[in-house]
Amino acid sequence: MEEIACAHCTPKCLIYHLTRAELAELGCSRLVSYPKQSMVFAQGEDLRGGFLICRGRVALFELDPEGNCLLLAIAGPGDLIGVEDLLAEQEQYSIYAQAMEDLKLRFLPSGSFHSALQRNSNLSYRLSTTLSEQVVRLRSRLLVTAYGDIRQRLIEVLVSCLRDNHHCPSSGGEGVD
Repeated sequence: MEEIACAHCTPKCLIYHLTRAELAELGCSRLVSYPKQSMVFAQGEDLRGGFLICRGRVALFELDPEGNCLLLAIAGPGDLIGVEDLLAEQEQYSIYAQAMEDLKLRFLPSGSFHSALQRNSNLSYRLSTTLSEQVVRLRSRLLVTAYGDIRQRLIEVLVSCLRDNHHCPSSGGEGVD
């Protein structure tokens, strides 16, 4: 783990506009690194907290009881993962999160996360805005996936990569700007 490096933050980031005191209250003063292909957390694993993605991309997926894998989303810088389980007061993660690239994440420990939300209306508002934006993006992708033909799905993936300023995967496994 390394000390917080504000160079990783972007204006879309949950913590971008927070003061140092608010960051300390939230308990996310350290960056955590995960190498490509490593598991950030697993479905059914005890819930430790949520994560804010600073750099890299994460595949979020779920396994059904028959073992079928469903890709739910690809999250990138500024996105929150595991936070919905925190807010729902779950005891375990409900999905898997796997690094698609080398990652830098801010860990949001569950205890300090809940108390910071209760005490800080600015943080609560920014969290609701961030989660709402994620829901809108996911709903849009779900509609294209459910009703779009293959061409529309491909266009959605490419536009999403460009809009979110993420690196799109190429056949060689490296990102393309």
